[in-house]
Amino acid sequence: MVTTADAGGVLEFVQDGVNGSICTADAAAMAVRLDAFMADAALAERLGRAGQPLVAPITWDRVVEHVVLG
Repeated sequence: MVTTADAGGVLEFVQDGVNGSICTADAAAMAVRLDAFMADAALAERLGRAGQPLVAPITWDRVVEHVVLG
């Protein structure tokens, strides 16, 4: 995952270089990060796999339950 330093809630999940990439909120910075993933599939896979356990519990059923029941 590539996100920006001002992205808000997603930053609760993304750790730069551990399970994703955090950059400044401009197109050039994002392009650099995306290019890095395109150039290094192993890096992209490693970070992607590291992030999966953090987001696996987030399902639409749980989101709806949280919104409806608080």
